[in-house]
Amino acid sequence: MKNRFGELIDIVKNDWIREVTDASVSCTVIVHLYEDSLIECQLVDEAMRALAPRFKYLKFLRIKSTHAIENWPEKNLPAIFIYADGVMKMQIVTLTHLYGKSMRASDLEWYLVEKGIITDTELDDNPRLSSPNSSSLKVCSSVFRHVSSNRDSDDDNYEDD
Repeated sequence: MKNRFGELIDIVKNDWIREVTDASVSCTVIVHLYEDSLIECQLVDEAMRALAPRFKYLKFLRIKSTHAIENWPEKNLPAIFIYADGVMKMQIVTLTHLYGKSMRASDLEWYLVEKGIITDTELDDNPRLSSPNSSSLKVCSSVFRHVSSNRDSDDDNYEDD
């Protein structure tokens, strides 16, 4: 039961209730809202494809943003929704917390570790802090929203760009 996934799966709007809401009752579901033309969305796809086989207890999905939510603004992409217990627990809009256009799979992994979603990582520290080039990285502006009723830190605030 624990190792039942292992890949990034494409869904369509008609799949949402079954694949996201209902499925999140028994596992954590991570959904990427994307548009093919955005490099940031491609980075999230690559990261999720790398993480899915390693964390098979997480269900990694992706759906075209405007298919999921009509008129979803492109400026709010990529977006990652994290569902558990049948409801959305977190929402990441754009990639500030994940290092923008230089995001790597290890950045997403570390973020999910910090939020308690991944518990069996081989990472000991934030990979950006242990990287020799970490001081030269630029972080893009972002929007982040933590939609849980149990806020886990003061730095998870929603900001308008």
